[in-house]
Parts: sequence; structure tokens; C-alpha cells
Amino acid sequence: MKVARTPVWITGIGCVSAAGIGRNDSTRRLLGEAVSGAFENLLDPGESRFFKLRLEEKWRARFPRFHEGEAPNLLALFAIEDALDSAGLEAADLRRLRVGICLGSTTGGANYQEEFATAYNTGKLPDPAPLMESFRNNSAQFIARELGLRGPVQLVNNACTSGADAIGIGASWLDASLCDVVLCGGTEIILVKMYYGFKSLMLSSDRPCRPFDRNRDGLTLGEGAGVVILEKAGSPRRPLAAMLGYGCGSDAHHPTSPHPEARGLALATRTALAQAGAAAGAVDFINVHGTATRHNDLAEGRFIAANFPRARVVATKGVTGHMLGAAGGIEAVFTVLSLSNGRLPVSRGFGEADPEIGVEPTRTIEEGHYGCALSFSLGFGGINSVLCLGRTP
Repeated sequence: MKVARTPVWITGIGCVSAAGIGRNDSTRRLLGEAVSGAFENLLDPGESRFFKLRLEEKWRARFPRFHEGEAPNLLALFAIEDALDSAGLEAADLRRLRVGICLGSTTGGANYQEEFATAYNTGKLPDPAPLMESFRNNSAQFIARELGLRGPVQLVNNACTSGADAIGIGASWLDASLCDVVLCGGTEIILVKMYYGFKSLMLSSDRPCRPFDRNRDGLTLGEGAGVVILEKAGSPRRPLAAMLGYGCGSDAHHPTSPHPEARGLALATRTALAQAGAAAGAVDFINVHGTATRHNDLAEGRFIAANFPRARVVATKGVTGHMLGAAGGIEAVFTVLSLSNGRLPVSRGFGEADPEIGVEPTRTIEEGHYGCALSFSLGFGGINSVLCLGRTP
């Protein structure tokens, strides 16, 4: 395949979500036979409204005074350490190289002090001390300080495309020779007020979501982080996959609903394929956004049916929940896993095809030689981002 941009290798992957703790556990659960047990011992038993991760005490112990606002930082750190282990990078390597970090999140950097915000908004003057904790909640800056990184640092807050955008931005840093290595992806926790926001829009389901299913009735929110390590081709580390292209485009249509003809997604896809020097017919599978909401799945599915009739479709939010700003990061990780293992996971939650959509996600684990894949991310405001990833020899 001809590559129209500077080749970028993915040399490491790391993740934590309801699908598993770390890349190895996630691989076994996603690509093995035990997918039905994906939630066992991973979720907080005290929260049934969304997939809230059970943070182990040994994770919390790394922070002298752990508070909720540090949870995205903690998840990002776990995923990054998993990715560094995957790539064979150590602390000495990070000090020697110019390492950049670009993370996407909708909550990494937000004010988590809900009690403070509630009191302030009702006219009271609460103790401002909790705000100082919130000021430390930029997850990208936190990781840079924690690991002593000397390259560029950026936190992307672009709704549900944030994680994918962070990977696209990271690749551009390598193109511009701003750094030698980029840690990029997304991290997310779910606040109760976020859950009620989706509930008020009638977009959330009371049960695990069913992407592309005829009887889908809304999304399920989820927590976690997904990170890839990018380096220029020729790195001494073995590549797991190649980052071939990235594109983004706007619907300019509606605050929360996608354009019915997927206008922005079409532009983002054309851009990603053009960067990759690939034709639509070269795409073997697509990791869809697949939120299980009525309009998103319909617009996304019809676009795929019209433009990628031979591509297989994988929907993974039935396992992870919708991780918002981290979704593009962890779905890039899952796409790399499928490319490198030659196996597509079951699209959990999908059971009955919707004739209006015209495509069906995987029902069973499928094996094959997959050379080129797309990962779709769609967000509120009509933003769309697409990653084109490929298998390396």
C-alpha cells in the first residue's frame, strides 16, 4: 500500500476499561472465548447506572491524598505504563528521548468538586481550597510531570472525538520533528451529573448498550483509558501496527444529532484515506463509533453500507460503555489488537439486524488477514474524526 504521509509506527499499546485491566487481559477477553465474563470483578458494585471502574487500593496508594479529581490521571498513568511495557520503553529511555504527550478527555481538567460547585452556584462562599486540587487535573500535564517528559504537552477536549484527535495530533508532532516519541490517546471518568445530562437528552439506556441492534435504546457510559505510543518508522522497537492517516470533519448540522447523510464523517474518512494513500476497497474492517443511539447508528451504518460494502464492522462499546473523550483512544488500541492478532471481537449487545442500517457487526470472533482498518469517532456538535491504521510486515 502506498503511504502518502510520513510513516508512523505504533510501537506500544495500553488500556484499562470494563473490557479488562491492561492490554493482555483485554486481549483475552475481547479476542478469546470468555467475552461474556468481561465485567466480572472490574466494575464498582455500588454503581449500576454506568460502567464505573473499581479502583484498586494499590492504585490509589500511589497518590498521597487521593481524590476523585485524580482518577483520570490515575487511569491514564496505568494505561501509559502498560503501553511503555508493551513497547519495551523504560524510564531511562524517556529521559534520553524527546517524548511528547497528547491526551483527550472531557473530564481530565474539569472541576470535580461537585459539593463546592453546588454551594457556589447557590450563592454560598465555600472554602476555595478544593479548587487547588482541580487545577492539577490536566491529565497530560500530570503525566508529563510524573514521568519527566521533555516534549510537547497537550490536553484535547473535543467531546467524543478527543481521544482520536489526540492520536492524530501526536502523529503531526512526529511529522514536524517536534519529538521522537508520542504518548497519545484518552482518559475518562464519569461524573453523576454527566450521566444525568445524557439521561435528560433521552440518549442513555438502563441496560448495557446494543450497538447497531434493531432494538437499541441508547448508550451506556463507561470509564477507562486507552493509549498508543507513536514513533517514526525505523524505530529500534518492533511495530505493532502503522498509523497511516487521520482526518476530521464537521457536520455543521445539530448540537447533538449527526447529519443524516454523515456529511462530516464522509469528509473525515476521505481525508484519512488520502493521507494513507488507500482506496475504500482496501479497508478490511471498521471499528465503528456505535453508541447504540437511534440516529448515530443509523447515519454511521448507512454511510458504511454505501461506501464500504466489503468491510467487516466491529462495535466494542457493548463491552466498554461509551468512554466519551477516551473512546477514540481505547478503540484505536482495540483496532491494533485486531490487526496484530488477525481476529475481530464479538460486537457485544448486537443480536437483531436493523434493515434501516444495512450492515451487521460481528456476531462471533472472526479470523483473517486484516491489513487496513478505520476507527470512527463521532461527537456532539457534529465533529467527526477517523484514524486509518494498518498492519506492518
